Amino acid sequence: MFKSKSMARKSKNKGRSPYIAVIIFVIAAVTAGIIVLKYLESQKDEKELLKKSEEVNLKLESNLFKTGLSKKEIVSSSEELKSIRNGKVLFCKRVVILKKGMETDDIAKAVGRLSEFRGVDIEEVKDEGIIKKHGRKYVVRLNGFIIQEIVIYPSAGEEEIYKPAPTEVPEKKPVVVLIIDDFGGSLKQANVFLKIDGPINFSILPNLAFSKKISRLASDAGKEVLLHCPMEPEDYPKDNPGKGGIFSNMGNDEILKILDKNLESVPDAVGFNNHMGSKLTQDREKMEIILGWAKSKNLFFIDSRTTPETKGAEVAREMNVKFGERMVFLDNVREVPEIGKEMAKLLSLAKKNGRAIGIGHPYPETAVAIQMILPEFKKEGVELVAASSVVE
Repeated sequence: MFKSKSMARKSKNKGRSPYIAVIIFVIAAVTAGIIVLKYLESQKDEKELLKKSEEVNLKLESNLFKTGLSKKEIVSSSEELKSIRNGKVLFCKRVVILKKGMETDDIAKAVGRLSEFRGVDIEEVKDEGIIKKHGRKYVVRLNGFIIQEIVIYPSAGEEEIYKPAPTEVPEKKPVVVLIIDDFGGSLKQANVFLKIDGPINFSILPNLAFSKKISRLASDAGKEVLLHCPMEPEDYPKDNPGKGGIFSNMGNDEILKILDKNLESVPDAVGFNNHMGSKLTQDREKMEIILGWAKSKNLFFIDSRTTPETKGAEVAREMNVKFGERMVFLDNVREVPEIGKEMAKLLSLAKKNGRAIGIGHPYPETAVAIQMILPEFKKEGVELVAASSVVE
């Protein structure tokens, strides 16, 4: 019996199908194997990059110390793990203020020696703000990823880095208060500011890992300590003031209990200022509770003025609580030249009004800018003082 052509074709196809399936399976298996191998290789490469970025960081630190720099002149802006593809590299950012007599070329050579590492490239970046302050900026790349950023400034004593416009000097010597907020979570941050020669005011967040220890260290170093009291912002919960926060929906007894606990964790505080608080400081009733508590504890109040609608100064004046108000935020832009401009503004305000209060944060850039402008303060006859000396 004859088979039709269509039946013969079906029979032929049926005979081939197992071979096709096997071929497809083999191709898929090989492809999957290649993908797995490539993934494992990439994982290995990423781990090696992380290890190498750590080695480069240690080498740079060693090179800098060999030039004669000490930890006092080297300030790390950041030291963090930076995500790349499926892995991470160590990214570090440093700012260096040279010792008197040292040249920027000395540090440039120390950075340049990193090119001994395979895959490392070094580039000098032209940043107009840094160049105007006679500084240099370098970035170090490993296999194309930026792993180091270093900015070098000359000795503050050798360059007139900031020169505010001359203003009329009042008869009484003008003074500046520098308050640095947000201490409490890092001893490393605190140590940078403890080294600054001058009455920097430490405002410490409550109930953090090192709140109490930093309070003691700052007090022992002759720095004035403030409680940086967390208060409700207008955009809560997007922005959370953190542990020890005071909120407008709290009862008076609860507020007083939280305030006492906050003060216990910053035992050397002689005053306080608000952390966030753009909503709460507008609430007259709550500010009366808080400032009444402050008066009972003999604490002064510095209004951080996180909102122009704050009732802080108004209520403090009515309740006869000593107070002051922030005039300048120093580091909304976290770059040394920009912070320098705000410091210069603070200096001019002090000369014009007799006093000025500036608030910054524990950024290494802020520490560098302060160290660089302190000689200018002295030259202009402006004194750095503790916050308690200006409240009234």
